[in-house]
Amino acid sequence: MNKSMVGILDLSNEILLMILKKLDNFDVLYSLVGVNKKLDNLACNINFTRTVDLMKVPSNRKDDWATCVLLDRVFMCILPQIHNNVECLTVDGCFWQRVLLADLDLDNSYPFRRLLLDSLSSTTCSSSSIVHLRIKMHNFDDCLRLLDGRLSQLHTLIIYLDCIYDAFNGILSRTLQIPYDSLKIINNSDSLLKLKCFSLYVYFATDEFVSKVVPLLHQMLHLEKLTLSLRIRDRNTFIDGNYLHKYIVSQMSHLHTFIFDIVTENVMGNQLLRPSVDDIRRTFIEKGHCVDCYIDYHYNSIGRCHVYSLPFNMERIHNITHKFPGGMFMNVRVLCVFDYDRPFEHDYFVKISRSFPLLCHLRIINKIPQNDKWSRQLMKPEEAFLIIEYMHLVQLSCIGAHVDYVEQFLCNLNTRLPCLSELHVNYEHLVTVTENFTRNATRMNCSKLEHITFPRKTGIVRSKNFYLYFPLLYHEEM
Repeated sequence: MNKSMVGILDLSNEILLMILKKLDNFDVLYSLVGVNKKLDNLACNINFTRTVDLMKVPSNRKDDWATCVLLDRVFMCILPQIHNNVECLTVDGCFWQRVLLADLDLDNSYPFRRLLLDSLSSTTCSSSSIVHLRIKMHNFDDCLRLLDGRLSQLHTLIIYLDCIYDAFNGILSRTLQIPYDSLKIINNSDSLLKLKCFSLYVYFATDEFVSKVVPLLHQMLHLEKLTLSLRIRDRNTFIDGNYLHKYIVSQMSHLHTFIFDIVTENVMGNQLLRPSVDDIRRTFIEKGHCVDCYIDYHYNSIGRCHVYSLPFNMERIHNITHKFPGGMFMNVRVLCVFDYDRPFEHDYFVKISRSFPLLCHLRIINKIPQNDKWSRQLMKPEEAFLIIEYMHLVQLSCIGAHVDYVEQFLCNLNTRLPCLSELHVNYEHLVTVTENFTRNATRMNCSKLEHITFPRKTGIVRSKNFYLYFPLLYHEEM
């Protein structure tokens, strides 16, 4: 019998697509684009070009000859060929200039770690075709420089920031006694007049909302959709509906959609004039907003107010406390629950599971032990608490939590975690709750763990029981 030789080019397009889908998108593009017509067409298929992640390109070797060759091929040959398909591009900020020189028209995601645009003028580093930009940055001034006219056709800008504060410029202003006004960067910029949609998500709290964010928004005269996710600190009053209407909404005559998740914290108000939840909610309802909110007043008279528009469409909500009223948050995937005054009881986590049914990442910060722990242990099986299910939770962090919360989540008599693959926990707590990696009641929720992070590396004993208890972790570490 004659043996036939079948090459990869002899396979049908359907089979080749099935094979290529098993590979990383970047590898497919870099290896196959330009090889021949058949492979070129397959590599440029929408399945491989809708999302392009270039973070594997080593930024610390960006000047190496081999890296330069790779980058030239990516930015000069591949991206211009597929740019009509690309919806999300992830690239290290140090390659920002190369991206702009490729002159793409796409929805981009660039994670920035430091001040990058300070030395790049708007004439040498610009684009006339980027209309939709999604970007991750650290520095607020780089955010402003994107609006200095270098992106002349920008229609939609979505920014994720770590913080709104520039330590270097703050020090410079105080040391040299020179007032620093970062907003001068964008004065009279035509880009702001063309901007229709603006979203600002900031992770850490800021005390510069009034001095930086509000003046920036005042220059976006033609904005139609605004999204704000902010934590604002060190005020004398809470941010309410009246404030947002007076200083933001009323300044934008074209605005038709306003979405927000705003926390006002560290508020030192008059103890006799504390607004209630109903007071805050009423100021929004009177302005036509559908919202919910809650307020925490601490023993030292410091207040915290969390208000958010409904329906809630963000993937992350700011940290919530025991006062959280519940609701339905179908889009939220990442959540942190914290409280310094009261414990989280079992019923609270029932509320969380029902309010966030698609939750993937949960962090717990609470050093106060649970009050209902002992009553649950004394109950008969028929009287037991409802077992909570987090069907999509893949990551759990209990590093800032009392050992009771490790018990709450890892014991399958309390909680079921069928998808948990990553755990951040104190080693001593894990030993206690699993009874030195022998307890059956916690074995099920630990069976699929692939990654465990301990904050302290000392005193950790990886015994035989440890490896047997975490079989997937064992295979990984071996």
